[in-house]
Amino acid sequence: MIREENMSAYRGLLPVLSFTLLLFLASCQEQSSPPDTASYLLAVNAQDELWWVSLSTKPDIKVGPVHSDSQRVTGVFDLAWDGSSSTAWAVGDAGYTLYRLEVASGRATRVGSTGAFINALAVDPSSGRLFGLGGSRVYEVNPETGSAASIQGIQLSCGSSGDVAWVEGAYLLVTLDCGDPSGDVLAKVDFSTKQVLRVGTIGFSGVYGLSYKNRVLYGATAGGQLIRIDEQTGLGTLVRNLPFGVYGSQSLP
Repeated sequence: MIREENMSAYRGLLPVLSFTLLLFLASCQEQSSPPDTASYLLAVNAQDELWWVSLSTKPDIKVGPVHSDSQRVTGVFDLAWDGSSSTAWAVGDAGYTLYRLEVASGRATRVGSTGAFINALAVDPSSGRLFGLGGSRVYEVNPETGSAASIQGIQLSCGSSGDVAWVEGAYLLVTLDCGDPSGDVLAKVDFSTKQVLRVGTIGFSGVYGLSYKNRVLYGATAGGQLIRIDEQTGLGTLVRNLPFGVYGSQSLP
């Protein structure tokens, strides 16, 4: 018969063993990549789980929880992915830590503290430069250390709603929360002039996911709506409802 004190020790190990088992089961079913990356977006939901979101009639694919070793990474506010490599960037711990993320498994490796609140992340695939937004500031994030440096001369007119997308050329498209009852606002950050130009109201709130894919701007909301956004007017059109709320997405051509 096992003594009671030993049973108590075993009970204490159950949560760790259970999570490890879940990660193992998820790894047995993981997708190295969707069959056709042109028809999927990479996204993280409100439960800090990594998903491939379908842009076609194919089903969405759940990768699994964002995790580091045997622990879940929480407070994942956004992703940045170039659309082709095996790893992406993620900002976790409620916007204060940069992680390197394996898109096939959701496994995250800590890079370092950002030193600033960041809830939006984007990467320039040609140069590898990493950009972040938080509050009214635009940052360049060091991919080696995670440290975020404010870009002087650029300030957002409203607070960052939760995502940013790099567009071919030299500018960012961002979602702003300006307190407009008709929804978030789409704005353009032009690095050549250091101007922030308002494009228009999206018509949807909580647009925390933004992806520029195949020359089309897609948004995803915390309420679980996948939308298509007119880059010239900012107006969003519902594509379909998702089975989860999105806290971050990014996929590039």
